Amino acid sequence: MADDGLEQLRETAESRFPGRVARLEGGAFAIAREDLDLPVTFAPIPGSPECAIVRAPVLALGDLARPGAFAVAALAGNFFWTGANGATLSAGADGKLYMTERRALSGFDDADALDRFLDDFAEAASDWRERSALYA
Repeated sequence: MADDGLEQLRETAESRFPGRVARLEGGAFAIAREDLDLPVTFAPIPGSPECAIVRAPVLALGDLARPGAFAVAALAGNFFWTGANGATLSAGADGKLYMTERRALSGFDDADALDRFLDDFAEAASDWRERSALYA
């Protein structure tokens, strides 16, 4: 995708998921796919128009009885990105655990590629939600 790759991806998402894509500030957008229980946000990266930051909230750390122990597990999951399928895990200022990934827009050459990515991203997030039950 060219310099307007994120806009093209948004258009693909709007076509694939009518009424489920929200336009955000600065060219970002969020997809709330019916079968996903988390919104996935795509945002531009200044100076890197060929890539986007993809981010989704995974869970609220305050809902866990042992959030510190879970945070240690999440940090271990960041090691070589193996625990989150290529994404990283971080705690947000709002007390939520987020999964974030820098993605080349060229990997989203059609709506099926977007679907596959969202499936994989949601699966990784779901895995961390299941792991959080050990710390509840």
